[in-house]
Formats: sequence, C-alpha cells, structure tokens
Amino acid sequence: MAWQICMSLVLFTILVTVTNVKSQLTPSVQSNSLPSDLSLIPRNILNSFGSGIQSIPQLTPPLVGTTPSFVQYRRREVLNEELGFVVEWEVNRNTKRVVFNISVETPEMGYLAFGLSRREQVEGADVIIGGVGWDGQSYLLDMYGEDNSTIVRDTKQSWQLLRAELTSQGLVLSVSRSFDTCDEQDVVLSNDLTYIVWGYVDDFRLGQVNNSTQSLQLNLQGSTRVYLLDPVVNTTSSSSTNDVQSFIVSRTFQLPARRTSYWCTIHRGNVLASKHHVVGYSGYFANEESERHVHHQMVYRCRGPPGKDASTYFNQFVGHPGEECYVEEVHAIPTSFCLELVGMWGVGQRGFEFPETVGFPIGDAANEFFMLETHYDNPEERGDIIVENGIEIMYSPKLRPTEGSMVFLGTSPLGLYMVPPRSQNFNIVGTCSSYCTKSMIPVGGMEILGTILHSHMTTKQIHFRHFRGNKELPWISSDDNYSYSFQHFRVLPEPVKVLPGDQLATQCIMSTTDKDNTTLSGFSTRDEMCVTFALVNRDLPFLYCTSEYPTQVTMAKYGIRNMTWHRELQERIINDAVNPTHVGLTFSQFLENNVEWTPQEREQLEREQYNGVHQVFCPNIKNYAVIGHSVLALNNATGGLVNLEAMMSDNRPTTRSVSTPLTNGIVSFPREASMYKKPATCRG
Repeated sequence: MAWQICMSLVLFTILVTVTNVKSQLTPSVQSNSLPSDLSLIPRNILNSFGSGIQSIPQLTPPLVGTTPSFVQYRRREVLNEELGFVVEWEVNRNTKRVVFNISVETPEMGYLAFGLSRREQVEGADVIIGGVGWDGQSYLLDMYGEDNSTIVRDTKQSWQLLRAELTSQGLVLSVSRSFDTCDEQDVVLSNDLTYIVWGYVDDFRLGQVNNSTQSLQLNLQGSTRVYLLDPVVNTTSSSSTNDVQSFIVSRTFQLPARRTSYWCTIHRGNVLASKHHVVGYSGYFANEESERHVHHQMVYRCRGPPGKDASTYFNQFVGHPGEECYVEEVHAIPTSFCLELVGMWGVGQRGFEFPETVGFPIGDAANEFFMLETHYDNPEERGDIIVENGIEIMYSPKLRPTEGSMVFLGTSPLGLYMVPPRSQNFNIVGTCSSYCTKSMIPVGGMEILGTILHSHMTTKQIHFRHFRGNKELPWISSDDNYSYSFQHFRVLPEPVKVLPGDQLATQCIMSTTDKDNTTLSGFSTRDEMCVTFALVNRDLPFLYCTSEYPTQVTMAKYGIRNMTWHRELQERIINDAVNPTHVGLTFSQFLENNVEWTPQEREQLEREQYNGVHQVFCPNIKNYAVIGHSVLALNNATGGLVNLEAMMSDNRPTTRSVSTPLTNGIVSFPREASMYKKPATCRG
C-alpha cells in the first residue's frame, strides 16, 4: 500500500466439535433438575461457566419451540446464509473464557462441525462435533485436525457443552472454552487472526456419531476470518441513528495494462451548511470484478492554498482523468493540497463506525473537495478492465465529544529496504522518533483508539510497539498470524495513551522461504510495506511519521550513483553507476545478477536495516510553507519560484527520486530499552 509521503507528489496516501466430551451426563444434570427457561439462571453463574450445565437431554421427537437465549452475545458472524449457519460469541476477559452459540437452520437430524484454526484448513484445527441424537441425548466431541480430511478425538476434552437443542427451527449448540487450554492439540485464543472452519451433515446416521467416536472424515464446507477477542465493531449498516447520512467518493476507471497502478483523482464533496463529523466508512464497488482489482483505497480532504477560493481552485480538476499518485515528479492535479486522511479501505476490510467518542470534521468549509487514491492490482496486465470503486463516507450533524484523525506510522513507502530470498523471520522496522512525537502530540498526550496493520504478502507477524524513556510498554496492537488479504480495522480493548516524546515503531517479521528473488519495499503487492494506520482522538496536523534506512547508503554500497522510479514498471531503475553495464537495469535485476545472499550477508543486512540509523519524516501537513518548500525542492526543472498552476498542468516523464525528501532528523530503533515480553502461554 502506498501513501502520500512526498509533499509535492502525494504525501502518503493509507468446525462444532466441541467439547469437554463427557460421555455421559453427570448425575446432577438430569433434565428434570434444570429450569425450563435457561434465561432464569443468573448471569453471574453462567459467566463462571461451571461444570453444572453439561448437556440438556431432549425428548423424542426433539423439542419444538424457541431456543432460550441465556447469554448476551456481542459478536456475530453468518457463516452460510443458505443454511442459516451462524456463530455468536461473548468474550470474558476476566475469566479468560469464550462462550459460543452456534446454530444452523435445518429440519433434518444431523450434526455440525465447528473449528478454530491458524490457517484456512482442517489440518491443525481445534474442532468440535456436536448435536442431538435420535434418543434425545446431546453429545459433544473435542477433536483435532489430523489432516485436511480427517479429524481425530483429542486426548484432552477441553470444550464445555452448555446446551444442545434441536427444534423445528434447527440445531443450536452453546459451548465454552478457555483462551488457553494447555493442550498442544488446541488453538490458543489470542489477539491474532483466527480462522473459523465449519461443516454440517444433515443425516445423523451417515456420520455414525456418538460419544465414543474416535475419528471422522470431515468435508470442510467453509471458513471465515475473525479476531475473536477484539471488542465489538459496529459496521456502517448497523447504525440505529436516523441522522447518519452518507456520500460516495468514487470513479469509473479503465486499468492501465500494467501490474500496479496508484491512481489519484479530485472529487467535489457534498455541500453542508455546518460542521459535521465523519463517523465511519466502507468500501464501495460496483461489482465483484471491481473489488477484485483494488488492493487498497484512501480518501483525503483537500484544502486550497492560502488566499485562494477552494471552489475556484479545485473545480478545474473535478472530472480530470487523474494520474499516477507517486512516481510523477510534477503533477497534473494538486495532490499536495489533499493531505487529510478521512477514509481508508484495504483488501478484506469491512465497513465500520468509529468509537462513539470521536469523529473527523467535515463541512466546516463552504466548498469541500476530496482526493481518491487507489492501488489497482492487475496481475494479468490486461488493458480492457473497467472498474468502479470508491469509499462511502458516513457522517452526522451530531458532533462527537472529540475530533480525531488518522495517521500512519512505520516504514516510508518511497524508501528502500530489502528482504533476501529464502529468509525466515526477517525483521523490518520503521520508527517514529521522540522528536516527532513532541512535534505531533499536544501537551497531555493523545489516545490511540484503533489500528489497521498493513503489510503485503511476505509478512507473517506485525507488532505496533510503544516506548517511553528506556522502557518498552505493552504492544499497542499486534498479529502473529497476519494475512495481507484481511486488513481489518481493530478497535483496541482500551485506548492507549501516547505522550509527547514517546517512540512508536511498527515491526514486521517477514518470510521469503518460497522466493528465489530479493523482495524490495515498494508499491506493488509483490513488494513490501510495513505500516500501522492509527485512529487517534486528536485532530493532528500530521499525516504520517515514518522512517527509512538511507537509500543513499545502499546505493553507495553497490556502486550506484543515480536511481529513480520507472512509471510503467513501478520499479527503481539505475541511471548511473560505477560499472556502466549496470545502467538501465532495475534494482531487482541488479541484485539478481550481482548479489549472492550468503548467511553472513543476510544477517548483516538485517542488522543494518533494523538497528541502523534511519532518516525520520513527520511533516506538518497544514503548514503551507513546508508544502511549498517541498514542491520547490523536488522541482529540479526550475531554478526559481514555481508557478503552482503551471506546474500542476505539466505532466513530464518521471525523474522521481527513490528516497523521501525533507527529513525531520534521524532515529534508531531503541534496542537498548528494556523490552516488553509478551505474556507466555502454557506452551511457553
């Protein structure tokens, strides 16, 4: 993903096999000893998840009626609409348990499978099989994915059956499990990405399932990805307030016949009579093909230069076909004046609403304009694909208590770092310095309310880290099972206070064991990025705080004198080098032909890039003088003052630098600090 880093270009534009399989009911749990309505059981008893409620015997034929609800489930996923297969769950962080309510709408006798996995597969999954037999007895089996089609009985039955019921409306199971069962055959429930895998057999006799079953052949029918322990996140469609309205910033676009494009266009916003607050957003796509070809997209609010009417200034660019956002040295549209990030959608993301305490201001200007930045992915390099995409902005006249903003922190997308082929657990980091947080954060500090962790295909783990003085505080956000195709907005369990002078670092742990070529930082999904988008409760005049290992140091190491971005290839190309035969090569080609990645070379590179001195960037986007200065500094074609209007209309071939301009000093990852240790599990 890429952002508006450059101020004259675009400063970087953002299965139920559960269990506790008790083969028989405990003597104290006979059906006539249970209340007919489980909702009469006190909530505090149910929340303790004691052993008193193991299963609820059913009459033959099975009961017909409404299933009582005895837990206020706060999270819900529809696994299959046609089957009415739904899972709801409630997290209790005090007892470190989760209650799941799993239901499927079917009139047939059968059993369901529900599993938790680190991958989109049955192998390695923690699976439960449950249902109600013809004798009216409920059953629950805790099983383990031996391979992708076979599940076997777990040696330790860790799931607890709270309720099993078959009615005219279908089958319902309520079960619970600890976060960490200390069982190697179970999946630890953590803050990491989890895959829910599921299946249903609508003929009980086919499965031959009972409390003595040792193994089964399981046909996986589906999966979905969730962050199980995250707080509730409301989607934009769930708003219960009638005052929330929306508008869509979108474009229809014919993709260039190249693998990667970052395209920017200017759009007119709604005319609002007074200040409103943006309270959420979601991705907009005309069809599935449009969504398939978008990796990420962001919307920025534009502000005109001092003394210029926004309508007069930006109107001329509305309807303009747009241009590449980053690899142009001079621009046909005024990207440098569109720097306030109001919405960001990444692949796999759902719409969401902000926490109720914060909103982004809009409508405080008579005429508002927005810029849409989209990373299009066209792996087949077809030129006949037309897409329609954008972002739907949700807004309300009811102002929230605080005005917030979104900033991104990590590595600079215009900078250069490398991950050698056949590397495992290779560390990359981008750090926001103490100097920058002193400049960015007001006295009294700010709170981070939520994050989007963003990287590409080689990243396996991301940690958003927080340092104060010589001590590392608990990670703000992390995922040790990261998937680049599920860029979910995550509300934090509790806001995290950040003070001026703190350091913030985004660490990505990458694996290229399946690659033969060096992976570079860059714009394509084949390249890499390492950033965190942070939702904060302060309206900061900053878009980003990033760092990069100096590109000039890397170039000098390999005898490269000049290197720039190539628009069509979206790669760095060598223009001048000590060895003339290297001129005209892309940097990727140069590395493939000239660098042998020995274990020593690999380790040295990791140390240099991770622990070395970085340049840091945290420009104030509302400071027109800084913007004007960056425009002048990047315009090598002129020797004096630049006529901005003339420059915006000029679209010459790119000579775009491969490093970020206008550094705000230097920074190193605080490796001497006392490091935070992630709480250990039973497995160590």
